[in-house]
Amino acid sequence: MNLTFQELKNGNEKLGLYKAEWLSDKIFDYFSEPGYFHQLANSRPCIIVGGRGTGKTTVLKSLSYEGQSSLNKNSNSNEWQFYGIYWKVNLNRVTSFINRGLTEEDWQPYFSHYLNLILCHKLTQFALWYEKTQKITLNLDKKILRKTLTTLNIPLDYVKNVEDLEDELDILIAELESKINSITSTDQVNLTILGAPIDRVSELLLKTPQLEGKQFVFLIDEFENFEDYQQRVMNTLIKQINNLYTFKIGVRELGWRNRATLRDNEILNSPADYFKIDMRTVFQENSFSEFAKQVVESRIPELKEIGGVEKLLPSLNEEEEANILIGSELELNIRKSINSLLPKKYLKKLESKSIGQ
Repeated sequence: MNLTFQELKNGNEKLGLYKAEWLSDKIFDYFSEPGYFHQLANSRPCIIVGGRGTGKTTVLKSLSYEGQSSLNKNSNSNEWQFYGIYWKVNLNRVTSFINRGLTEEDWQPYFSHYLNLILCHKLTQFALWYEKTQKITLNLDKKILRKTLTTLNIPLDYVKNVEDLEDELDILIAELESKINSITSTDQVNLTILGAPIDRVSELLLKTPQLEGKQFVFLIDEFENFEDYQQRVMNTLIKQINNLYTFKIGVRELGWRNRATLRDNEILNSPADYFKIDMRTVFQENSFSEFAKQVVESRIPELKEIGGVEKLLPSLNEEEEANILIGSELELNIRKSINSLLPKKYLKKLESKSIGQ
């Protein structure tokens, strides 16, 4: 049994032994629906808590409109009841809203505005995707559009359609990011009220004939990247959900450090405000072994080229494992180094030994 490094690499990728971020769109090819997946397919806010590598990102991405489109190729997106909007919290961006002479209280309106812009921009990106895939143009209500633009401080004559709105939101984000590093408490920036633009843009899209009666689901990944005060801002949005949108959150263990909202003495409680899925509990249940078996078996057809799962995951002793990990090229270099360091009488003994030994 001599597995090459490339065979191991190909096999590991087939079984998903890589971070979800590394696989890009391939992540949907390797997706297997976990037993708790049905608990996410509703409008109830949900928090998925788990350590690194427990599948939070994969599940959230599979709920996104891109994921559903890839996983359900035979279904038409105009038949879906909800549309998942995935956003991975960018640590570099959110940590820009701290310090530099401003208090957290000073930063809160700026971060709330940033959050509004990001989620609204994600909504318009979905709308553009929907128009492209359905080969239609969403008919925006003029009155709602005017209210939306007023809320966002966008001149009324700048936007006529979804593409214009997406472009203007992108510009607003760029403008805020360009100012944020040198901002002071006396700077004049047109800010928006937390949640108001999200409500407006959601209503604008869901009042179109094509999307009426649907709902958006914001899929927020790596929630732990938020600062504590930023988590309070997000908690407030989760607490105040409406029939237009809801939230599904992925967070590492101990990463949800602040469960309070912006209202004094108000916190998020389960099950009143959200449903919690603890990956530790999922992994302890007997059903997980069945799920793991399902994952492997679903990918066995792709593993035939390397001899099946038995060849990929053989029982190896330490010497055999070391031989595979070192490989022939590195072995040659190691033996050359040994030859230059040891007397010949010792080299003869080593020649009969494997490099792993």
